[in-house]
Amino acid sequence: SGKEAKTDHLDSIQHVLRENVKNKRILIILDDVWDDALKENGQCWKKFCSPLANVCQGSMMLITTRSSKVSNALGTLEPFTVNCLQNDIFWDFFKLCAFGSDSSNNDPELECIGRSILPKLKGSPLAAKTLGRLLRMDHHTTHWKNVQKSELWELKQEETDILPALQLSYMYLPLHLKRCFSFCAVYPKDYNFEKDSLC
Repeated sequence: SGKEAKTDHLDSIQHVLRENVKNKRILIILDDVWDDALKENGQCWKKFCSPLANVCQGSMMLITTRSSKVSNALGTLEPFTVNCLQNDIFWDFFKLCAFGSDSSNNDPELECIGRSILPKLKGSPLAAKTLGRLLRMDHHTTHWKNVQKSELWELKQEETDILPALQLSYMYLPLHLKRCFSFCAVYPKDYNFEKDSLC
């Protein structure tokens, strides 16, 4: 309806949502759904979907996820797997993130290091963007070699896991942002912050 919810209580929000979508044809797009959606034997997902019980036929929900568990558990249609970017397109995207739009003056040594890092990113645009921006902050060869040779790349990971790239980007954050992340890590997952308590 375009109106902001006047409450943050889940049951109240779901009631308002239920009333607003009842007998309407809707499209819901959920991007990057994690395995958490399946916790409590799927009860979390069922509760999330409960306000959508009376929408019109033809309504759709499009979900993107990196988790095959999520796509298999939540999908009513056969999942569509998006393949990794082709190497040349992936390199162009990474280069844009790492060097910017004017790549005519790129240091050939940095390009060589960048190409050696590329396979570690497993074709993931998110990893390329995150790591490219990290490398863009410092165009010194030492910085790029430190990223290239980091022990984080040796961590055991799933085929689609991009955590080493994200971990590296965290390591190179300015101190004040690291403190912010560390502060947030003290709280349990899904913790609801009260704005006034953060002052």
